[in-house]
Amino acid sequence: MVLQFLTETKQAIPEDFGIFNYERHDDGSVTINSSTYLAGFGLTKIPFKIKKVVGDFNIYYNKLETLENAPEEVTGDFDCSNNPLITLRGCPKKVGGDFYCLETNENFRERDFDNVEIGGMLHLEYSPGL
Repeated sequence: MVLQFLTETKQAIPEDFGIFNYERHDDGSVTINSSTYLAGFGLTKIPFKIKKVVGDFNIYYNKLETLENAPEEVTGDFDCSNNPLITLRGCPKKVGGDFYCLETNENFRERDFDNVEIGGMLHLEYSPGL
């Protein structure tokens, strides 16, 4: 609840989520140099623009309807499962490992990920009414 209050009252920064190993770019985005877990915070949006994550990026068990502000590139796995996603807007362009998109409100198909370079497996599961 405190993090939700922070993101509603001021611009969130990585430190608010325990992320300290990052670089800030001129456009305001960040590259995070470690696996990142923003899971289970009840987030309705990814709180800051992420350019790249060196490692895994986990944003599961939140309240995201879009992937806006998600990393453009993740060198490891990307997991956006257990969110009421209705669109893939903001989806990473490149994922070095597996891409998990399980238990979402939308029935995404493999063709919806044609513009994403995925180095591992794509895991999909539809769960209406999440």
